[in-house]
Amino acid sequence: VISMVACPRLNNNQLQKSCVKASSLLPVVCCAADFDKPIWQAADCHGSVTYMEANAVCEAKGHHVCTVEELSANTQCNTGCEFDLDNVWTSTVCMEGNEEREASPSAAECAAQPADWQTAWTTEKK
Repeated sequence: VISMVACPRLNNNQLQKSCVKASSLLPVVCCAADFDKPIWQAADCHGSVTYMEANAVCEAKGHHVCTVEELSANTQCNTGCEFDLDNVWTSTVCMEGNEEREASPSAAECAAQPADWQTAWTTEKK
């Protein structure tokens, strides 16, 4: 899954994207269907959650984990959680060839795989 800085505008417009394992612990910023409006209040800040936990946090409030596109629009800047310069979860998954696509439930399910799944899969693939 791709993580990126929550507010590129405050980071010299650099997205600072990176691919991270779904089991990593990162802050989450949720987006509403109308992502032009920030939805966070101080009580809604979650600074250290896995990707599956991030999805659950956002879904519980009727929202979703922001996409790279939504965060790139700088709509989640200065929302009160002080994550502006931190890499946060997005719902955009990493793909071969640097293609990006929206995460699907199956992508979230990958987090439940054993820690060595990639090594095992690579070995079997060879």
